[in-house]
Formats: sequence, C-alpha cells, structure tokens
Amino acid sequence: MALAEALAAGEALPDSKEAEIEMVVDEEVESVIEVGGRSEDESDDFMVVTKHCQRTRSGREIADPQAAYLEMLQQDLAETITKYDSAKQSLDQISTRLHDARAVCYLIDLDDAIRQKASAQRRVQTLVDDRTARYMRDSFAHCLTAIEALKHDQREAQREFTACDASEREAQESVVNFEAHMKSLLDQEMGQRMDREQAELEINAYPAAIVSADAGPVNGSGL
Repeated sequence: MALAEALAAGEALPDSKEAEIEMVVDEEVESVIEVGGRSEDESDDFMVVTKHCQRTRSGREIADPQAAYLEMLQQDLAETITKYDSAKQSLDQISTRLHDARAVCYLIDLDDAIRQKASAQRRVQTLVDDRTARYMRDSFAHCLTAIEALKHDQREAQREFTACDASEREAQESVVNFEAHMKSLLDQEMGQRMDREQAELEINAYPAAIVSADAGPVNGSGL
C-alpha cells in the first residue's frame, strides 16, 4: 500500500526498495522451480531399491524387499504431496504480487499527467508578473520531471508485471509436473501390489502342487 501511495503521489521509488522487491520475487520463483523432481542422490537410491526388488521376484526373499519398496513409495508420495502444497502456496504468493503489480500499473494514469501539463502551460502563458512567471516555469519544469518519473515507473512496473506473469506460468508448469509425478508413483504402487498378490498366489499354490504330484502314483494307475 505504501508503494502504491508513493507512485500515486509522483514520488520515485528508492533503488533499495526496488532491489528488495526484485530479490523477494526472485527467491519465491526459485523456490517454486527448485521443488520439482528428484535430486541425484534420491534418484540413485530409487534405482537401487527398484533393481533389488526386481531380483527378488525371481524367487529369493520376496516379502521383505517388496514391503520396504512399498514403504519407500508411500514416503516418497507423502514428500511429493508436501512439495506440491508448498508449490501451491508459493504460486498463491506470486499471484498476490502479480495483482499488486497490476494495481501499480493502473495507478499510473498518463492521460491525467498530460492534462496537468497542458493546464500548467496555459497558466504560465497568462501570467504577467515576472516573478510569478518564473515561479510557474519552475513548477512546470518540476511537473515535467514528475511526468518523466511516472513514465519510468510505468516501464518498471510493466517489466515487473511481465516477469511475474512468466513466473506464474513456470509455477503452473511445476504444479502440473508434480501432479504427473504423483500419478506415476501411484501407478507404480498399484503395479507392485499386483505383483505381490500374484507372488503370494504362486507361493500358496506351490505346496498344493507338491501334494498333488506325490499323491498321483499312489491313487492312480501305479505307473
């Protein structure tokens, strides 16, 4: 609100304030981009556990590795949801800053500044007293300086608006990537669950097959 009042009054924004605003916006955008995807260490651990569980499906130690892998998937899913919520919050903050930037742009009304300039010119031309004329010329010069400052502020606000708009698009793409990654994790978990159920069925059927094979020669033809 203080920024909007300063711009409406025709005051130039301090360099330190502009740098502070740009730094805060850049940090928010970087935080949204950095939460997407896995780190290299997490990807390596993920591949090691995946390969280990694939080897155990050949017949060695099925239960424990699969349970550990499912637990890892659940933890990864929970972390992904947490990062997704953080990205949504950052996106809301960026949207708020974008709204403020648009409000600043609307406050800069160049048509009104041009009308003030024309009115000042008419007043200067109608003055007879030299002192009053000099005073009005100084005021007119100040008005021109204020107009140039307003134009500069409008250009800065427009650049900030463009940057915020690009940041919003990047944040939305990051959210879409998180949703796709979460869906992939859910699909993997369902696939692992089906593999575990199939393995349990095969293990349960194996003793019955042995009993059936042993009982065949006794109850059959005896060959």
